[in-house]
Amino acid sequence: SHVMYTEVFVELGIIGVVFFLRVLWAIIQQGRRVKRLIAEKRDLLYAKDPEAHSLLTRLGDALEAWIGMALVFSLAQYGLSEYNWYLVAGLAVVLYNSVTKLVRDTDVEAALPARP
Repeated sequence: SHVMYTEVFVELGIIGVVFFLRVLWAIIQQGRRVKRLIAEKRDLLYAKDPEAHSLLTRLGDALEAWIGMALVFSLAQYGLSEYNWYLVAGLAVVLYNSVTKLVRDTDVEAALPARP
Protein backbone atom coordinates (compact mmCIF):
# COMPACT_ATOMS: atom_id res chain seq x y z
CA SER A 1 0.00 0.00 0.00
CA HIS A 2 1.17 3.50 -0.78
CA VAL A 3 -1.00 5.03 1.93
CA MET A 4 0.88 5.27 5.19
CA TYR A 5 -2.21 4.77 7.34
CA THR A 6 -3.12 1.50 5.64
CA GLU A 7 0.53 0.46 5.76
CA VAL A 8 0.49 0.93 9.53
CA PHE A 9 -2.76 -1.02 9.78
CA VAL A 10 -1.49 -3.91 7.67
CA GLU A 11 1.89 -4.13 9.42
CA LEU A 12 0.90 -3.32 13.01
CA GLY A 13 -2.83 -3.98 13.25
CA ILE A 14 -5.47 -1.90 15.00
CA ILE A 15 -3.36 -1.49 18.15
CA GLY A 16 -0.48 -0.18 16.03
CA VAL A 17 -2.81 2.30 14.33
CA VAL A 18 -4.01 3.55 17.72
CA PHE A 19 -0.43 4.01 18.93
CA PHE A 20 0.59 5.65 15.66
CA LEU A 21 -2.31 8.10 15.79
CA ARG A 22 -1.36 8.84 19.40
CA VAL A 23 2.18 9.70 18.29
CA LEU A 24 0.81 11.96 15.56
CA TRP A 25 -1.46 13.65 18.10
CA ALA A 26 1.47 14.14 20.50
CA ILE A 27 3.54 15.82 17.77
CA ILE A 28 0.64 18.13 16.90
CA GLN A 29 0.05 19.00 20.57
CA GLN A 30 3.75 19.69 21.13
CA GLY A 31 3.78 22.06 18.16
CA ARG A 32 0.72 23.87 19.50
CA ARG A 33 2.27 24.17 22.98
CA VAL A 34 5.41 25.73 21.51
CA LYS A 35 3.48 28.27 19.46
CA ARG A 36 1.20 29.13 22.39
CA LEU A 37 4.12 29.57 24.79
CA ILE A 38 5.99 31.79 22.35
CA ALA A 39 2.87 33.89 21.80
CA GLU A 40 2.15 34.23 25.54
CA LYS A 41 5.70 35.29 26.41
CA ARG A 42 6.41 37.23 23.23
CA ASP A 43 7.38 40.51 24.89
CA LEU A 44 9.68 38.95 27.49
CA LEU A 45 11.38 36.67 24.96
CA TYR A 46 11.85 39.44 22.44
CA ALA A 47 13.27 41.81 25.07
CA LYS A 48 15.78 39.19 26.25
CA ASP A 49 16.99 37.96 22.86
CA PRO A 50 15.32 39.16 19.64
CA GLU A 51 17.26 36.72 17.48
CA ALA A 52 16.32 33.72 19.61
CA HIS A 53 12.67 34.82 19.60
CA SER A 54 12.73 35.12 15.82
CA LEU A 55 14.39 31.71 15.41
CA LEU A 56 12.00 29.96 17.79
CA THR A 57 9.01 31.58 16.11
CA ARG A 58 10.18 30.43 12.69
CA LEU A 59 10.95 26.93 13.91
CA GLY A 60 7.46 26.73 15.44
CA ASP A 61 5.93 27.83 12.14
CA ALA A 62 8.07 25.35 10.21
CA LEU A 63 7.06 22.53 12.56
CA GLU A 64 3.39 23.35 12.11
CA ALA A 65 3.75 23.52 8.32
CA TRP A 66 5.63 20.23 8.17
CA ILE A 67 3.03 18.45 10.29
CA GLY A 68 0.20 19.64 8.05
CA MET A 69 2.10 18.71 4.91
CA ALA A 70 3.07 15.29 6.25
CA LEU A 71 -0.49 14.43 7.26
CA VAL A 72 -1.70 15.18 3.73
CA PHE A 73 1.20 13.54 1.88
CA SER A 74 0.90 10.44 4.06
CA LEU A 75 -2.09 9.54 1.92
CA ALA A 76 0.25 8.94 -1.02
CA GLN A 77 3.59 7.77 0.36
CA TYR A 78 5.27 5.25 2.57
CA GLY A 79 5.78 6.73 5.95
CA LEU A 80 7.24 4.86 8.88
CA SER A 81 10.40 3.90 7.03
CA GLU A 82 11.08 7.60 6.44
CA TYR A 83 13.46 9.23 8.91
CA ASN A 84 11.65 12.57 8.84
CA TRP A 85 8.88 11.46 11.22
CA TYR A 86 11.41 10.70 13.91
CA LEU A 87 13.39 13.86 13.17
CA VAL A 88 10.32 16.08 13.51
CA ALA A 89 9.14 14.32 16.67
CA GLY A 90 12.56 14.98 18.19
CA LEU A 91 12.54 18.56 16.93
CA ALA A 92 9.15 19.14 18.57
CA VAL A 93 10.47 17.94 21.93
CA VAL A 94 13.74 19.90 21.69
CA LEU A 95 11.93 23.04 20.57
CA TYR A 96 9.47 22.81 23.45
CA ASN A 97 12.27 22.24 25.97
CA SER A 98 14.26 25.17 24.55
CA VAL A 99 11.30 27.53 24.71
CA THR A 100 10.36 26.50 28.26
CA LYS A 101 13.97 26.94 29.44
CA LEU A 102 14.19 30.36 27.83
CA VAL A 103 10.85 31.38 29.33
CA ARG A 104 11.84 30.08 32.76
CA ASP A 105 15.17 31.95 32.64
CA THR A 106 13.43 35.11 31.45
CA ASP A 107 10.78 34.89 34.17
CA VAL A 108 13.47 34.47 36.84
CA GLU A 109 15.39 37.46 35.52
CA ALA A 110 12.23 39.56 35.41
CA ALA A 111 11.45 38.66 39.04
CA LEU A 112 14.90 39.65 40.30
CA PRO A 113 15.24 43.15 41.77
CA ALA A 114 17.10 45.66 39.66
CA ARG A 115 20.78 45.97 40.43
CA PRO A 116 22.00 49.40 41.57
